Amino acid sequence: MPAVVSDTTPLNYLVLAGVVDVLPRLFSAVFVPPAVRTEMLHPAAPEALRVFAGNPPPWLVERAPAGHLVAGHLELGEREAITLALELGHPAVLLDEWEARELAGQCGLVAVGTVGLLLQAAERGLVHLPEIAARLRRTNFRASAALWQRLEQGT
Repeated sequence: MPAVVSDTTPLNYLVLAGVVDVLPRLFSAVFVPPAVRTEMLHPAAPEALRVFAGNPPPWLVERAPAGHLVAGHLELGEREAITLALELGHPAVLLDEWEARELAGQCGLVAVGTVGLLLQAAERGLVHLPEIAARLRRTNFRASAALWQRLEQGT
């Protein structure tokens, strides 16, 4: 199993949906840069995310990028995550924001979002998509009507 680097948003929604435990079943480790951990611990972050980040599991590893951050008009956590993924030689990075996913692709990385992770987990029998879709609907997760329908139908 490969390791992966994550931005805040996928971790947030996996925690809120109660399925963050799929990550160690899909990846050997999940690296987060300092800005991501800071965002997860921010007082405005959901309490469940702050609790998760305050007492992280062993598979969640904080690591700072060593070099200059990729350029772009992204938030610091996204830029650090992309830079760290490049430095560690990981082919994928967990990102949800469109601009960050686009920059990651330009850098030769595969951007995997919350839905992509859930689809991978469902393919391996780790989650039941309709149940997770119902949980995500109770958050501020945004998706198109077609994507909600796909998740709710479990396809």
